[in-house]
Amino acid sequence: MKLQEMTGQRIDFPGPDGITAAYAEVTEDGVFVFYEEPWAWHAETFPDLLEVFGTDSGGLSVAAFEPVAKAAAFELERTREGLSESLQVQDMSGDDPGFEFSIALPASALGMTPEELEEAAWPFVVTMLNITDPGTFGVTYIMAEAARILEEES
Repeated sequence: MKLQEMTGQRIDFPGPDGITAAYAEVTEDGVFVFYEEPWAWHAETFPDLLEVFGTDSGGLSVAAFEPVAKAAAFELERTREGLSESLQVQDMSGDDPGFEFSIALPASALGMTPEELEEAAWPFVVTMLNITDPGTFGVTYIMAEAARILEEES
């Protein structure tokens, strides 16, 4: 079955811990891949980040999104040229604050099978998994890099 026959469906990509952080949405216009990163863990683990990006209520300040988007785009480009061209970063919907990263795949993605989609989405998904985990060896932790960018621009 090709993705064009799956319009309106969501395809989950379970992470290594079994939790779905990444998924794709198939629309008539194309295929969009999303990665959601909740804010709570980062704020609890690194209280300094809460001072930089947090609000008094523990949420995310609007100032957080631009430097996080810049840091993510830089790391995505290092992974694969052109991967960051359609990058969008916005607040996760729902009760928990967090970052929702998304990219649009080329229109030709509608001709892919779900298995081919998983392969095409993998560079984005694995990069997001790596840069949101401060313990990934040899990879810049996105929140620390975003804090550095924000400090430089202030």
